[in-house]
Amino acid sequence: MEQQVNPVYFFRINRSTIINKQHVEKIERYTKNSLAIKIKAGKNYLKTSQSHTSSFREWIEK
Repeated sequence: MEQQVNPVYFFRINRSTIINKQHVEKIERYTKNSLAIKIKAGKNYLKTSQSHTSSFREWIEK
């Protein structure tokens, strides 16, 4: 599925979750090497994996 979506709008934050940039409401530091992401329609925070955190930061700023 990851190969079928536009990487400008979608990003894999961990092994099981792909998010849409337009639905990111809030980003907070979770641990030293991971972030907690609040999605507009969600109740819970989604966590980035340590290996995807730096790539996510670059992607979200574009």
